[in-house]
Amino acid sequence: MSDRLTTIRRHFAAGTVDTATRLQPEHLFGGAGFFDRLGVKEQQQASSDTARKPNRREELAGRISALGLWENVKDLDTQGYTIVDNAIPPHLVSALRERVMHLAEPQLGKKRRSGAKFAQVGSLLYKGEVFEQAVQLPKQMALAEYMVGASYGVWQLLASVRGEGTQGLPCHNDPGPGWREPFQPYPEMVTSLFLLDEFDEGAGSTFVCPATHHMCRRPRLADAEDRALIQRLAVPVVARAGSIVMWDARLWHGSLPRSTCGERAVLSYAASRVHQKLSDDHSQLSAETLARNGLAFARMVGRNTGYGEGGVTGGVLAGGAREGARTTKWQQEEESTSELDPFSRMQSHR
Repeated sequence: MSDRLTTIRRHFAAGTVDTATRLQPEHLFGGAGFFDRLGVKEQQQASSDTARKPNRREELAGRISALGLWENVKDLDTQGYTIVDNAIPPHLVSALRERVMHLAEPQLGKKRRSGAKFAQVGSLLYKGEVFEQAVQLPKQMALAEYMVGASYGVWQLLASVRGEGTQGLPCHNDPGPGWREPFQPYPEMVTSLFLLDEFDEGAGSTFVCPATHHMCRRPRLADAEDRALIQRLAVPVVARAGSIVMWDARLWHGSLPRSTCGERAVLSYAASRVHQKLSDDHSQLSAETLARNGLAFARMVGRNTGYGEGGVTGGVLAGGAREGARTTKWQQEEESTSELDPFSRMQSHR
């Protein structure tokens, strides 16, 4: 170790570092123009401006009020799920169901040993403008932003069709490959189930185990205590077509067998925080798709977030730092707005 370094450490330990040795604030916290270059000058000015504009999180609170969603927010905090009535306009319910059944037709026509009809179709943003409209419904977007932040992404969008006699899914939760336990104490993913048919116990509906999102882990189906807990808590979701059932991805849930004749169709849509790698690959969406849907949609499919764009000519040197600063600013606003921070709100219900 050099004599210079030894001297510096001795002075730091004694609290006698001289001016020449002490690191200067502009080196530690960013000199003049640093925040300007990242495009966050407005944030600094706003902190000392009594007439500042509402931040993104405060604007979200206004949207939640205007849409009448505060009870849904409370349900997500306490129970881990909510049913959003009249979230899909009737004409869109019809258009979505028609398109889903068309896409599912080849699978539904297959002969299965069970005789039951079943189909699943993924990557729906490539398969019709009607699905682009679906992920931009105001009530769902407001609650998704509350749960997973302003820069959330379309982690997965798929359709499922089940006929009479199909079996359900055992109890599980939705964090995908790579999510380690214990899960974070705040939501990293929110699942939205778009009901295109009536939902009740005989229709093969979802069942949920309320408040299990607070456990921050997967259910242990081989464990007697977890099995007893699931049997005690599980309730079927009963809702009308046009509703959206939303749940914290950590919530324990599954689906029931279908005994009703005919088919029921749903969209299953998972949205995740901006730092999570998306399951669906949106990189080949056309320029026309992005142009007709605007900036909010573009961020939902991984554009203009400061993450992984532009290939060899991209990255921070191609403007990614500015987009990343905006993403970070919105995240900081979520954390600092305690009345609408899911971590703070859920902590009080553990």
